[in-house]
Amino acid sequence: MSAPLSINRQGIIFDKWALISVLGVWAGMVAAMLSWIAEYGRNVPWAEDWVMVAALVGKQSHLMKWLWSQTMEHRAPIQRAAYLVLLKASGGDFRIGMIANAVALGGLCLATILIARRLRGGQTRLADVFFPLVFLHLGHFENIFRGWQLQFIISASLACVWLLIIVDSRWPLSSKVAVIAGITLVLLPLSGGGGMIFTPFVVLWITAGVLLFRKSMTARWIIPFEAACVFISIVLVIVYFVGYEFVTQTNPGVVAIIIASARFVGMALGPAGAAKSITGVLFCGVAFLLLASMIIPLRYGLLNTCPAERFRAFGLLIFAGAMATSTLAIGWGRAHWGEQDRYALISAPGLCAVYFAWILYGSESMRNRVTIIFAIAMLIALPFNIRRGIFYREVYVAGMQAFEQDLRGGMSVKELAERHQKFLFGWVPLEQLVGEMRMLHQARMGPWKGTAL
Repeated sequence: MSAPLSINRQGIIFDKWALISVLGVWAGMVAAMLSWIAEYGRNVPWAEDWVMVAALVGKQSHLMKWLWSQTMEHRAPIQRAAYLVLLKASGGDFRIGMIANAVALGGLCLATILIARRLRGGQTRLADVFFPLVFLHLGHFENIFRGWQLQFIISASLACVWLLIIVDSRWPLSSKVAVIAGITLVLLPLSGGGGMIFTPFVVLWITAGVLLFRKSMTARWIIPFEAACVFISIVLVIVYFVGYEFVTQTNPGVVAIIIASARFVGMALGPAGAAKSITGVLFCGVAFLLLASMIIPLRYGLLNTCPAERFRAFGLLIFAGAMATSTLAIGWGRAHWGEQDRYALISAPGLCAVYFAWILYGSESMRNRVTIIFAIAMLIALPFNIRRGIFYREVYVAGMQAFEQDLRGGMSVKELAERHQKFLFGWVPLEQLVGEMRMLHQARMGPWKGTAL
């Protein structure tokens, strides 16, 4: 009897230290994000943050129309509403968006760690440091320091909520999970273009699940509830394109689309996977191999004799289809653009789906080894991602210091806008930036907080 008890005790001790280690990495990386915000963050709108100014100071005459209005390809009313509430609550301090972004990413990461633990029967593996290395590296600088990027964080989080429901819950869904799934579906088309792309895939998953498992639903109201959510989401997708303006340039050509799509796939490992260098190409290749490995465990899941288990694997397959569609959409829409490090956050859920597939359906001898490979790949990419974050931090700090120096020097609003437009909001007319600066100046918010009129 002593040998089994000893083995069991060793397993408990190993799990305890693995959990402590993973949570320690998670806490340390969240703390690093927040310390950067505390040290380098400025109460100055940056890029699309300026779009929030009129609503913040109460000069947005048609608030509902503004919430639904388009920025680039995106209509993101829940992001605008959430960001506006945060700004109002903070007295117009734009650093609140940075804090919200960091906290939201930390919460999303913690959820993935806990779900992975539950899928293993209450055990954590050191390989699960993969999750903080994916979501919390400082290469996400743009997604942290631009409060407006709450949009990307919301859409990525909603996609991950769907993913976590797929891997953690078998059909028929419990009442609680059914409500979360339905609400997630309705919110996706309200979270921008990224969420809108996922919507038809979630519709397919919910519709198929309801039809296949309708006789064993835990409550009668679940079927009409899910049907209503499906209908509302379809209507929202249709309305999304009413009056829609396509801002993407003309067709860039097949080669350019393939290159941009490949870089997006590489971004699953962070900005390091999209760098225009030999290192970037190597990381991109690694990301392709890791994503392609999903074929192996998913095959076993789809051949499972249990209908609920087969449908779970089918859900992962649909999720992979949604990620592939997002890859092509971004490849087409961003082929003309330069480096877009912030899209790493949108690419990351695909790699997480493969990681979960290995936990669920990988053989006993392979699952731990493969997940360790995922963690090692992210660990190797980490210094390259941090270096990218440091580069953006230096650009941000230099730009903000120059602006603040001129502000203290007594420059007028117009002079400030003319000199710093390229850094602050370079792709809008100068008159628009001047007007938004004047609103903040008159309201004594942002960089003018505490100053005299």
